[in-house]
Parts: sequence; C-alpha cells; structure tokens
Amino acid sequence: MAILGMIFVCAAWFFGLIFVARLAFPVPDPAAGSQQIAQFYLEHQAQILIACFFILCGTALLGPWGAVIAAMTRRVESGLPIWTYTQVACTAFAVFDLSMAAMFWALAAYRAGEQHADITQMLNDVAWFFALIPFQPYTVWLIAIAVPVLRATPDDANPTLPRWSAYLSLLAGFVFVLDGLMMFFKSGPLAYNGFLAFYVPYFVFGLWIVLMTVAIVQGLRLYSRGEDLEAATADV
Repeated sequence: MAILGMIFVCAAWFFGLIFVARLAFPVPDPAAGSQQIAQFYLEHQAQILIACFFILCGTALLGPWGAVIAAMTRRVESGLPIWTYTQVACTAFAVFDLSMAAMFWALAAYRAGEQHADITQMLNDVAWFFALIPFQPYTVWLIAIAVPVLRATPDDANPTLPRWSAYLSLLAGFVFVLDGLMMFFKSGPLAYNGFLAFYVPYFVFGLWIVLMTVAIVQGLRLYSRGEDLEAATADV
C-alpha cells in the first residue's frame, strides 16, 4: 500500500502539477499583475481542476504512508511514544495543508473569468502559501522520524528503518526551512517561484518520498525476518 500510494502521490503532485495544470515549470510569477494571473487560470481552467482532483486523491494517501513509518519507528521507542505521536500529528497536518493548497488552486480556476482578477490572484497566492510556507510541521515530522531511528542500536531486537533514512530526513527537514522565507519576497530565488523557495524543496521533498519508500520496504523486510525468526524459535 505504501509503494502504490506513493506512486499515486508522485504522479499527482509531479505529473499533474507540471504537465496537466501547468502550475510548475514555470510557477506563476508572484510579481505578475492580477490580470495576467487571472488569464493564466482562465486558459488552463479545465486542466487545473482535473489536476487538483487527482492531487486531492493522492494527498490522502500520505496518511497511511506516514502511519507505516510511525508504526515502524514505534517499535524502538521505550516509555511514552512521543516521537510516534508527533509523527501522526504532523502527518495529519501535511494531508490538511497540501489538500488546502489544491483546494485554493481549484477555487482560483473555478470562477476564473467570472470574478475580479484581484480575487483570482489572491487565491493563487493563498494556494502557494499553503503549499510552501508551513515548513515547521514538516521539519518537526522529519526530525521525529530521524530521532528514534538514530537511537536504535544495530543489534536491537526490533529492527526499524535503515539509519541512512534518518540522515536523509534531517537534511530534507532543514532544507524546508527555506520555504518560510518566501513571505518576504515577490521576486528572486526566495519568491515562491524561485530556485531556493520552490525548486530545491520541491525536488528534495520528492526525492525524500521516493527514498523513504525504499527505506520502508527495507524496514518491512527486516520486520518480516524478525517475525519469521520469532515463529521459528517458538516452534522449537
């Protein structure tokens, strides 16, 4: 389910956003006038609505995917499972946040050409703010994944995700901080169409999802081997 879910998420957010909605590569310029933004949504109205539908469907699958990671790291937590609950809370926020971004893109397209251009521009800005600015729950989420993985010992009886996934999560979590700076800029590398605010975090997030899915598969194999070993020991 984790593998199939992430294939759908990546297809929705990458193929849908780039090739169907045409909302990325290039991202609409935040310094553009309201008439230009409104015209873009009017010209791509159907494509944006279709892409947003699939983005909403794909985003929902982040929930069970994040739950798999939380369940795996829970095995190495002792005492109160603080990191596990933190992951669950942040995963829920991620589903909400990315869903709201798609909703506002859809709202901007829904009445494009019928409403004032300033309203369409504002809805477009709100969508990109939802999609990029709330970096803090994502950074906390990735830290909450990394800590229990790094605290696990190689000979731990409850194998979890590979250690490289923890370092990857920490790196990605700190890259996302760049998104928080985009509220100060309408142009340049830190605007929401900029290299540092959009393209770097966009690719890092996509790479993190793909590689974490690989880590999940590795972790599940370790888990299965442990279960098989326990079953064989019980039979003896």
